[in-house]
Amino acid sequence: MYGVNLNLITNAFFHKNNDPLIFSRLSSSITFPKQIIFTPQLDYEYSSHSLNAVQGQLRKRIFGSGYLHTSYGYNFNFNQFHFNIGFNLNVGFSRFGLSSTTNRWESSFTETASGSLLFGSSLDNTSFSDRPSMDRANVKFIAFLDMNGNGIKDNDEPQLQGMKVTSVSGGKKEEANDGSSLFRGMEPYMEHHFSINTDHLNRIAWRVKKKRLNIYLNPNQMRLVEIPVSVVGEVGGFVLDSSTNGLGGIKVRILDEQQQLVKQIISEPDGFFNYLGLKSGSYTAQLDAEQLENLKLKANDSFGFKIFNTEEGDIVDNLEFVVQTK
Repeated sequence: MYGVNLNLITNAFFHKNNDPLIFSRLSSSITFPKQIIFTPQLDYEYSSHSLNAVQGQLRKRIFGSGYLHTSYGYNFNFNQFHFNIGFNLNVGFSRFGLSSTTNRWESSFTETASGSLLFGSSLDNTSFSDRPSMDRANVKFIAFLDMNGNGIKDNDEPQLQGMKVTSVSGGKKEEANDGSSLFRGMEPYMEHHFSINTDHLNRIAWRVKKKRLNIYLNPNQMRLVEIPVSVVGEVGGFVLDSSTNGLGGIKVRILDEQQQLVKQIISEPDGFFNYLGLKSGSYTAQLDAEQLENLKLKANDSFGFKIFNTEEGDIVDNLEFVVQTK
Protein backbone atom coordinates (compact mmCIF):
# COMPACT_ATOMS: atom_id res chain seq x y z
CA MET A 1 0.00 0.00 0.00
CA TYR A 2 2.79 2.41 0.92
CA GLY A 3 6.11 2.79 -0.87
CA VAL A 4 9.09 3.09 1.51
CA ASN A 5 12.70 3.97 0.65
CA LEU A 6 15.60 4.15 3.12
CA ASN A 7 18.86 6.04 2.76
CA LEU A 8 21.80 5.91 5.22
CA ILE A 9 24.78 8.28 4.98
CA THR A 10 27.73 8.26 7.36
CA ASN A 11 30.23 11.11 7.60
CA ALA A 12 33.51 11.27 9.50
CA PHE A 13 35.66 14.37 10.12
CA PHE A 14 39.15 14.10 11.60
CA HIS A 15 41.31 16.92 12.97
CA LYS A 16 44.61 16.58 14.78
CA ASN A 17 43.58 19.00 17.55
CA ASN A 18 40.06 17.67 18.12
CA ASP A 19 38.27 14.43 18.64
CA PRO A 20 36.89 12.87 15.45
CA LEU A 21 33.32 13.76 14.58
CA ILE A 22 31.38 10.78 13.21
CA PHE A 23 27.66 10.80 12.58
CA SER A 24 25.07 9.05 10.42
CA ARG A 25 21.93 10.36 8.80
CA LEU A 26 19.01 8.01 8.18
CA SER A 27 16.23 9.24 5.96
CA SER A 28 13.22 7.72 4.30
CA SER A 29 10.55 8.58 1.76
CA ILE A 30 7.02 7.34 2.36
CA THR A 31 4.21 7.88 -0.13
CA PHE A 32 0.76 8.27 1.39
CA PRO A 33 -2.57 8.37 -0.44
CA LYS A 34 -3.33 11.53 -2.47
CA GLN A 35 0.37 11.61 -3.47
CA ILE A 36 1.46 13.07 -0.14
CA ILE A 37 5.13 12.34 0.48
CA PHE A 38 6.48 12.15 4.03
CA THR A 39 10.26 12.40 4.52
CA PRO A 40 11.54 11.66 8.06
CA GLN A 41 15.19 12.13 8.96
CA LEU A 42 17.35 11.17 11.98
CA ASP A 43 20.92 12.30 12.76
CA TYR A 44 22.93 10.09 15.12
CA GLU A 45 26.28 11.15 16.62
CA TYR A 46 28.60 8.30 17.59
CA SER A 47 30.85 10.25 19.99
CA SER A 48 27.93 11.09 22.31
CA HIS A 49 25.97 7.92 21.49
CA SER A 50 22.81 9.96 21.04
CA LEU A 51 20.45 11.45 18.52
CA ASN A 52 21.67 14.79 17.30
CA ALA A 53 18.60 15.98 15.36
CA VAL A 54 15.25 14.85 13.97
CA GLN A 55 13.23 16.28 11.12
CA GLY A 56 10.08 15.48 9.18
CA GLN A 57 8.70 16.98 5.97
CA LEU A 58 5.36 16.67 4.17
CA ARG A 59 5.17 17.47 0.47
CA LYS A 60 2.13 17.56 -1.81
CA ARG A 61 1.84 18.44 -5.51
CA ILE A 62 -0.98 20.85 -6.37
CA PHE A 63 -2.07 22.69 -9.52
CA GLY A 64 -0.03 20.30 -11.66
CA SER A 65 3.32 22.10 -11.32
CA GLY A 66 3.11 23.46 -7.77
CA TYR A 67 4.24 22.02 -4.45
CA LEU A 68 2.98 22.70 -0.94
CA HIS A 69 5.45 21.67 1.74
CA THR A 70 5.84 21.89 5.48
CA SER A 71 8.54 20.63 7.82
CA TYR A 72 9.45 20.48 11.50
CA GLY A 73 12.86 19.77 12.98
CA TYR A 74 14.53 19.71 16.37
CA ASN A 75 18.25 19.90 17.23
CA PHE A 76 18.99 18.32 20.62
CA ASN A 77 22.50 19.76 20.91
CA PHE A 78 21.27 23.37 20.71
CA ASN A 79 17.79 22.84 22.14
CA GLN A 80 16.43 24.48 19.00
CA PHE A 81 13.44 23.79 16.81
CA HIS A 82 12.39 25.11 13.45
CA PHE A 83 9.08 25.04 11.59
CA ASN A 84 8.67 25.84 7.91
CA ILE A 85 5.74 26.06 5.53
CA GLY A 86 6.00 27.05 1.90
CA PHE A 87 4.67 26.89 -1.62
CA ASN A 88 6.55 26.62 -4.94
CA LEU A 89 5.06 27.02 -8.41
CA ASN A 90 6.65 26.38 -11.80
CA VAL A 91 4.88 28.34 -14.56
CA GLY A 92 7.16 27.26 -17.41
CA PHE A 93 9.01 30.54 -17.92
CA SER A 94 9.78 31.08 -14.22
CA ARG A 95 9.68 29.62 -10.73
CA PHE A 96 7.97 31.35 -7.82
CA GLY A 97 8.15 30.49 -4.15
CA LEU A 98 6.76 31.62 -0.80
CA SER A 99 8.16 30.37 2.48
CA SER A 100 7.76 31.13 6.19
CA THR A 101 10.13 29.84 8.88
CA THR A 102 10.03 30.18 12.65
CA ASN A 103 12.28 28.97 15.48
CA ARG A 104 12.70 29.66 19.18
CA TRP A 105 13.91 33.22 18.71
CA GLU A 106 12.68 34.60 15.39
CA SER A 107 10.44 34.20 12.36
CA SER A 108 11.04 35.05 8.71
CA PHE A 109 9.13 35.24 5.45
CA THR A 110 10.78 34.72 2.05
CA GLU A 111 9.63 35.33 -1.52
CA THR A 112 11.62 33.98 -4.48
CA ALA A 113 11.41 34.19 -8.25
CA SER A 114 13.86 32.79 -10.79
CA GLY A 115 14.10 32.20 -14.51
CA SER A 116 15.79 33.45 -17.64
CA LEU A 117 15.15 34.97 -21.07
CA LEU A 118 17.22 33.73 -23.97
CA PHE A 119 17.26 35.94 -27.05
CA GLY A 120 19.26 35.73 -30.26
CA SER A 121 18.39 38.45 -32.73
CA SER A 122 20.26 36.86 -35.62
CA LEU A 123 18.72 33.47 -34.84
CA ASP A 124 15.10 34.63 -34.72
CA ASN A 125 14.66 32.86 -31.40
CA THR A 126 13.32 34.08 -28.07
CA SER A 127 12.51 31.67 -25.27
CA PHE A 128 11.88 31.67 -21.55
CA SER A 129 13.07 29.14 -19.02
CA ASP A 130 12.45 28.44 -15.36
CA ARG A 131 16.19 27.86 -14.92
CA PRO A 132 18.80 30.63 -14.68
CA SER A 133 21.09 30.72 -17.71
CA MET A 134 23.64 33.32 -16.61
CA ASP A 135 27.19 32.17 -17.41
CA ARG A 136 25.83 29.07 -19.16
CA ALA A 137 26.21 28.05 -22.81
CA ASN A 138 23.43 27.37 -25.31
CA VAL A 139 23.37 25.87 -28.80
CA LYS A 140 20.65 25.52 -31.43
CA PHE A 141 20.64 22.98 -34.27
CA ILE A 142 18.79 23.50 -37.55
CA ALA A 143 18.69 21.01 -40.44
CA PHE A 144 18.20 22.36 -43.95
CA LEU A 145 17.95 20.86 -47.42
CA ASP A 146 21.21 21.71 -49.16
CA MET A 147 19.97 21.66 -52.77
CA ASN A 148 23.11 23.13 -54.35
CA GLY A 149 25.52 21.19 -52.14
CA ASN A 150 27.53 24.22 -50.97
CA GLY A 151 27.08 23.42 -47.25
CA ILE A 152 25.57 26.88 -46.54
CA LYS A 153 21.89 27.59 -45.91
CA ASP A 154 20.62 29.82 -48.72
CA ASN A 155 17.35 31.74 -48.53
CA ASP A 156 15.52 29.36 -50.87
CA GLU A 157 16.61 26.19 -49.05
CA PRO A 158 13.93 24.91 -46.66
CA GLN A 159 14.40 23.95 -43.04
CA LEU A 160 13.72 20.27 -42.34
CA GLN A 161 11.99 18.32 -39.61
CA GLY A 162 12.78 14.83 -38.37
CA MET A 163 16.45 15.17 -37.46
CA LYS A 164 17.23 14.14 -33.88
CA VAL A 165 20.22 15.57 -32.00
CA THR A 166 21.58 14.00 -28.81
CA SER A 167 24.03 15.59 -26.39
CA VAL A 168 26.57 13.34 -24.70
CA SER A 169 27.39 15.96 -22.05
CA GLY A 170 23.91 16.91 -20.85
CA GLY A 171 22.02 20.18 -21.08
CA LYS A 172 18.27 20.78 -21.15
CA LYS A 173 16.92 19.88 -24.58
CA GLU A 174 13.97 21.65 -26.19
CA GLU A 175 12.50 20.64 -29.55
CA ALA A 176 10.55 23.24 -31.54
CA ASN A 177 7.72 22.63 -33.99
CA ASP A 178 9.95 23.70 -36.87
CA GLY A 179 12.28 20.76 -36.23
CA SER A 180 15.09 22.69 -34.54
CA SER A 181 16.72 21.46 -31.32
CA LEU A 182 17.90 23.79 -28.56
CA PHE A 183 20.23 22.77 -25.73
CA ARG A 184 20.30 25.17 -22.77
CA GLY A 185 22.35 25.50 -19.61
CA MET A 186 25.47 23.72 -20.84
CA GLU A 187 28.93 24.00 -19.32
CA PRO A 188 30.90 26.80 -21.04
CA TYR A 189 34.58 26.91 -22.04
CA MET A 190 34.65 23.30 -23.16
CA GLU A 191 34.00 21.09 -26.16
CA HIS A 192 30.68 19.26 -26.23
CA HIS A 193 29.87 16.14 -28.22
CA PHE A 194 26.66 15.71 -30.19
CA SER A 195 25.31 12.84 -32.30
CA ILE A 196 22.79 13.18 -35.15
CA ASN A 197 20.10 10.65 -36.00
CA THR A 198 18.53 10.91 -39.47
CA ASP A 199 16.24 7.86 -39.29
CA HIS A 200 13.15 10.07 -39.17
CA LEU A 201 13.92 12.30 -42.16
CA ASN A 202 11.14 12.18 -44.76
CA ARG A 203 13.19 10.99 -47.76
CA ILE A 204 15.61 8.12 -48.20
CA ALA A 205 17.55 10.33 -50.63
CA TRP A 206 18.42 12.83 -47.86
CA ARG A 207 21.82 12.32 -46.29
CA VAL A 208 23.92 13.97 -43.55
CA LYS A 209 27.65 13.73 -44.06
CA LYS A 210 28.80 14.29 -40.47
CA LYS A 211 26.73 12.54 -37.82
CA ARG A 212 29.06 13.33 -34.91
CA LEU A 213 29.95 16.91 -34.00
CA ASN A 214 32.39 18.38 -31.47
CA ILE A 215 31.46 21.99 -30.66
CA TYR A 216 33.22 24.44 -28.34
CA LEU A 217 30.73 26.66 -26.47
CA ASN A 218 31.15 30.08 -24.84
CA PRO A 219 29.02 31.46 -21.96
CA ASN A 220 26.01 33.78 -22.36
CA GLN A 221 25.67 32.98 -26.05
CA MET A 222 23.37 30.89 -28.18
CA ARG A 223 25.36 29.32 -30.97
CA LEU A 224 23.57 28.39 -34.20
CA VAL A 225 24.65 25.19 -35.94
CA GLU A 226 23.15 24.69 -39.40
CA ILE A 227 23.37 21.08 -40.55
CA PRO A 228 23.28 20.60 -44.34
CA VAL A 229 21.19 17.67 -45.56
CA SER A 230 22.28 16.77 -49.07
CA VAL A 231 20.05 15.24 -51.74
CA VAL A 232 21.52 12.23 -53.52
CA GLY A 233 20.51 10.24 -56.58
CA GLU A 234 20.50 6.53 -57.36
CA VAL A 235 21.84 4.47 -60.23
CA GLY A 236 20.95 0.86 -60.90
CA GLY A 237 20.70 -1.88 -63.50
CA PHE A 238 21.70 -5.46 -64.33
CA VAL A 239 24.71 -7.44 -65.47
CA LEU A 240 23.56 -10.23 -67.81
CA ASP A 241 25.14 -12.97 -69.91
CA SER A 242 24.29 -13.56 -73.55
CA SER A 243 21.28 -15.64 -72.48
CA THR A 244 19.97 -12.76 -70.30
CA ASN A 245 20.79 -14.63 -67.10
CA GLY A 246 22.02 -12.49 -64.25
CA LEU A 247 25.71 -12.57 -63.33
CA GLY A 248 26.77 -11.99 -59.75
CA GLY A 249 30.11 -10.82 -58.41
CA ILE A 250 30.85 -8.48 -61.32
CA LYS A 251 32.41 -5.12 -60.45
CA VAL A 252 30.58 -2.02 -61.74
CA ARG A 253 32.55 1.23 -61.60
CA ILE A 254 30.85 4.64 -61.33
CA LEU A 255 33.05 7.52 -62.57
CA ASP A 256 32.44 11.28 -62.38
CA GLU A 257 33.00 13.86 -65.13
CA GLN A 258 36.76 13.87 -64.45
CA GLN A 259 36.77 10.07 -64.77
CA GLN A 260 37.51 9.74 -61.05
CA LEU A 261 36.10 6.68 -59.28
CA VAL A 262 33.06 7.58 -57.20
CA LYS A 263 31.88 4.11 -56.24
CA GLN A 264 32.55 0.49 -57.11
CA ILE A 265 29.53 -1.81 -56.90
CA ILE A 266 29.41 -5.62 -56.89
CA SER A 267 26.46 -7.15 -58.74
CA GLU A 268 24.18 -9.45 -56.75
CA PRO A 269 23.62 -13.14 -57.65
CA ASP A 270 20.73 -12.17 -59.97
CA GLY A 271 22.90 -9.55 -61.68
CA PHE A 272 21.25 -6.55 -60.04
CA PHE A 273 23.36 -3.60 -58.88
CA ASN A 274 22.50 -0.18 -57.45
CA TYR A 275 24.03 2.70 -55.51
CA LEU A 276 22.29 5.58 -53.70
CA GLY A 277 24.58 8.52 -53.01
CA LEU A 278 25.24 10.52 -56.19
CA LYS A 279 25.23 14.31 -56.33
CA SER A 280 23.78 16.08 -59.35
CA GLY A 281 26.11 15.76 -62.34
CA SER A 282 27.27 13.60 -65.24
CA TYR A 283 28.59 10.08 -64.64
CA THR A 284 29.88 7.03 -66.46
CA ALA A 285 29.14 3.42 -65.53
CA GLN A 286 31.46 0.67 -66.76
CA LEU A 287 32.49 -2.84 -65.84
CA ASP A 288 35.93 -3.41 -64.36
CA ALA A 289 38.23 -4.16 -67.32
CA GLU A 290 40.84 -6.01 -65.26
CA GLN A 291 38.25 -8.38 -63.78
CA LEU A 292 36.76 -9.07 -67.21
CA GLU A 293 40.23 -9.82 -68.58
CA ASN A 294 40.95 -12.26 -65.77
CA LEU A 295 37.61 -14.00 -66.34
CA LYS A 296 38.15 -13.98 -70.16
CA LEU A 297 34.95 -12.02 -70.66
CA LYS A 298 34.01 -8.99 -72.70
CA ALA A 299 31.13 -6.54 -72.35
CA ASN A 300 29.30 -3.84 -74.24
CA ASP A 301 30.49 -0.26 -73.99
CA SER A 302 30.13 1.91 -70.89
CA PHE A 303 27.03 3.98 -70.20
CA GLY A 304 26.92 7.71 -69.64
CA PHE A 305 24.11 9.09 -67.53
CA LYS A 306 23.11 12.26 -65.66
CA ILE A 307 21.66 12.82 -62.19
CA PHE A 308 19.35 15.82 -61.68
CA ASN A 309 18.44 15.84 -58.00
CA THR A 310 15.23 17.52 -56.89
CA GLU A 311 13.86 17.36 -53.33
CA GLU A 312 12.94 13.76 -54.12
CA GLY A 313 16.39 12.97 -55.48
CA ASP A 314 16.76 11.25 -58.88
CA ILE A 315 17.09 7.69 -60.17
CA VAL A 316 18.57 6.09 -63.27
CA ASP A 317 17.80 2.37 -63.18
CA ASN A 318 17.89 1.22 -66.80
CA LEU A 319 21.57 0.36 -67.22
CA GLU A 320 22.09 -3.11 -68.67
CA PHE A 321 25.49 -4.67 -69.27
CA VAL A 322 25.68 -7.78 -71.46
CA VAL A 323 28.75 -9.95 -70.84
CA GLN A 324 30.03 -12.56 -73.30
CA THR A 325 32.94 -14.97 -73.37
CA LYS A 326 35.84 -14.06 -75.61
